[in-house]
Amino acid sequence: MVGIRQFRTTINIFSEFINMAIINNANRGSHISTLLLIDELLLKFNSKQPEEFFPRSKLLGSAMPDSLYLKNEKGEDGTFGVNTNAKDKMRESLDFWTENGLWDSSELENGEKAYQSKWLTSTRLNLPKRILDVISNHYFENGQLKFSLEEFYNNDELSRDFSTFVFAMCFFLYQEESTFQNQSFLTQSSARELMSSSVQQGGIRITFNKAEESGVMEYGHLLGFFEVVGKDQYNVDPTRFIEWYLTEIFNRDKELSIQEFLDKLNRILPIFDTGPYQQSLPNYLNIKRPSVNFNDGSIQISSALSLALYRLEKKKLIRLEARSDSAVLFNLNLPTSLTKQVSHIQFSGEVNK
Repeated sequence: MVGIRQFRTTINIFSEFINMAIINNANRGSHISTLLLIDELLLKFNSKQPEEFFPRSKLLGSAMPDSLYLKNEKGEDGTFGVNTNAKDKMRESLDFWTENGLWDSSELENGEKAYQSKWLTSTRLNLPKRILDVISNHYFENGQLKFSLEEFYNNDELSRDFSTFVFAMCFFLYQEESTFQNQSFLTQSSARELMSSSVQQGGIRITFNKAEESGVMEYGHLLGFFEVVGKDQYNVDPTRFIEWYLTEIFNRDKELSIQEFLDKLNRILPIFDTGPYQQSLPNYLNIKRPSVNFNDGSIQISSALSLALYRLEKKKLIRLEARSDSAVLFNLNLPTSLTKQVSHIQFSGEVNK
């Protein structure tokens, strides 16, 4: 019995290890620096040889001289040893993001694995959006949400690779404690403390721990949910995220009602206002923010999304309008401390034809 119990414990620990989120340093996809480096190497290789695949040995060898991975202290023999954990991050990043579709792979005639950027559409500038597309595919298939927040919460077998990060972003887009409007910004520790104190007891599956707090902020900034506003300070601001998807959201339309706009935004990730995860999230929180203005029945938009729409209008990428004949109006909480009512959004860019 003792042997069986120990075996089960080992299996459980191993299961937790392989089911960690990308924001956890133990996850193969957690290392942003090697992710950026590999993408840069593949882009450079395919710019010269567009349809070729970069052999694994050459890809790793060109980027992994042992001098980059030396430990800070000398060993007993008086030399600096190689930090094998750091060296492994390159292989782990390559394998994880290839398996999830960020890069293509093939097998060469000699049996060696080789890699290729999706060279027709890939650039250095659109890497964050390409990563977001990978994460979006984790949640949607043929436009249908694969699993609800409730299903994930109750099913330990569903992968946490992206979900812990996505739930954190859903929370920060929802909350009103840390906003640009009230000049209250996040640090790594305050972000974790805010979410941990806001999630109901037993909600550990949808929040993050101390070992994951740096990953939350670093991936949040890389993927357009946070902006740096000071030393180790971040503001919740999804302007860049939305800007990367404006052409896809509007597609052939020059104008959308704000609800149509939100519906399309939530089909990228279901974490924005009126989206399925934001609608479910309050069931797991100790805090609730008002969603309806009871004076006129208008819908209150979060401060984070209000700021993003305000900035996109200031950049002349969209135009916010309030139609007097609209059945539903949305209230935006502007950074100027004013409230603006909106019913439609006009796109100033080029639409698909």
